[in-house]
Amino acid sequence: MNVFRACLHPDGLARSALNFPEWATYLLGQLDRLRMLTGDAAMTELAGEVRGYPNVAALGDWRSAARWPAPPLLVPWRVELGGTGLSLFTTLTVFGGPHDVTLAELAVELFYPADEKTAAVLGAWHAAAR
Repeated sequence: MNVFRACLHPDGLARSALNFPEWATYLLGQLDRLRMLTGDAAMTELAGEVRGYPNVAALGDWRSAARWPAPPLLVPWRVELGGTGLSLFTTLTVFGGPHDVTLAELAVELFYPADEKTAAVLGAWHAAAR
């Protein structure tokens, strides 16, 4: 699963995002960063794809200084899942080095609860799934 497609596609998790403009802006910035760091043609293609989604295109110039006077350190993803509002933050880890071709461009996106309520809800969902 690709976090950019899953979170930005209008038929995906984007429709459940409670703070879509902020979250999408954050994701687009991360995607641009990855594209520039890797120079990967697939990243460039993905960036073009997600910018073509109507909900993303409606954001206009997502890099606008009016939207983000100063880039925030952390942008939580506020999302409604199963009728419950959750707040999550993410970390993105990119693996690999010049001597390790097998790990080149491998990225892992992890989500964590951003507040106590979300931690409790996720803990209850986990316990119920056992």
